[in-house]
Amino acid sequence: MGTRENAVGRDWSGRRADALRNRKRILAVANAMFAEYGLQATITQIAVAAGVPESAIYRDYPAKDDLLVAVSEDQFHKLEDRAIDALAEPDAGAALRKYVPNLFVVLAGNRLLADLLAEPGGAQTVRLLELVNRLADEAKGDDTVRADYTPLDIQIMLCGAVRQLMALDVRGAERWRRYGELVVNALRP
Repeated sequence: MGTRENAVGRDWSGRRADALRNRKRILAVANAMFAEYGLQATITQIAVAAGVPESAIYRDYPAKDDLLVAVSEDQFHKLEDRAIDALAEPDAGAALRKYVPNLFVVLAGNRLLADLLAEPGGAQTVRLLELVNRLADEAKGDDTVRADYTPLDIQIMLCGAVRQLMALDVRGAERWRRYGELVVNALRP
C-alpha cells in the first residue's frame, strides 16, 4: 500500500472549496465503488462516477494504493475497535463467537475489506489478525478454543474462507455469517 502521509495524513485546510468538495466526492464514490467491486474498481471508473477528471484523483492520490489506504484505513480501524471491545468482554469465548461472524457480515458488504483481509501480509490485515488471535488466546484459556490452536489456524481458516467466498461470488450477509460461525466452531475443543 502507499504511504499514509500521501493519502490520509495530508493537511487539507488550505485547499480551495471546490477542491475540498471534489475530494469528498472522490472519497465517497471510491468508498462505494471499492465496497462493491473490491480491488477490481479502477481509477477511471471512480473518476467517471465522481464526475471529475482522473487527474483530480491523481493529484491527491498519486497511486491507486494511496486511494485504497484513504478509503480503507478508517474502516479497518472500526473493525479493530470492535475487536478491542470484544477483548474487553469478560467471556472471551462468547466474544469470539460473536466477533468473527459479525466480521464476516461486514466483509460481505464490503469487497475492498474482504480483498484486503484475504491478502497475506498487508499491515491492516496483520493488525486485525493479531487482535483476533489475542481474542482466541484468551478464549483458549477458558477452554472455548482447542489447546492446539495456533495463530496460523485463524489466518488460514478466516482468510481462506473469505478468499473462497469472494472467488465463488457468494453474496448475502447471512451466508457469510454462516461461514464465520463455521470458522469459530472449527476452533472448539
